[in-house]
Amino acid sequence: ILDPYYYYIYFSSHKSRSEYGATLARTIKYANNLHHPLLICHVRSDNEFNQTKLNDLYAECGIKPQLTAPDSSFQNGPAERCNRTIRRGGLCLRAGANAPPETLLMAMAYFVYLLMHIPRKTTIMSKRDPSRPLTPIELQENFDGGTYKQLTSDLRPFGAECWVLKSGHRMNSISPSGSGK
Repeated sequence: ILDPYYYYIYFSSHKSRSEYGATLARTIKYANNLHHPLLICHVRSDNEFNQTKLNDLYAECGIKPQLTAPDSSFQNGPAERCNRTIRRGGLCLRAGANAPPETLLMAMAYFVYLLMHIPRKTTIMSKRDPSRPLTPIELQENFDGGTYKQLTSDLRPFGAECWVLKSGHRMNSISPSGSGK
């Protein structure tokens, strides 16, 4: 889901198309609660999904659906460009980490997380660091992360090594810990 004003992207993977409606409903309610009284006014999509349930959701939330022809991605250019960018970014992260193909969805989700921490086309400046424009996540979530260092302090390379402790397994004094290999 792409917000063209803030350049905020909400990424969610689905095992089947039937999950789309529930995810869209959660996202719309979250966004409307976060930005009340500013509400989502329209949603652009094609006729691929169960429109009956979605039309009920749209009517409940006061949203005007903008339907495009099925399989005509050129009618929704910004979203399709965004999808292509996310896929290519995920492929690059996965290739850079030498990760197996099944990690593509995780790489795509992390790529979106990175995009949300990079300033986009905005002129709204940070109040805590006036030399820095606000990022999409700050605009969407309505907070100011301070300096770039503070905002990006939790970012890590994709594919960084980690240890998983199996349930029931007890560590001893020579077991690997959080530092080193």
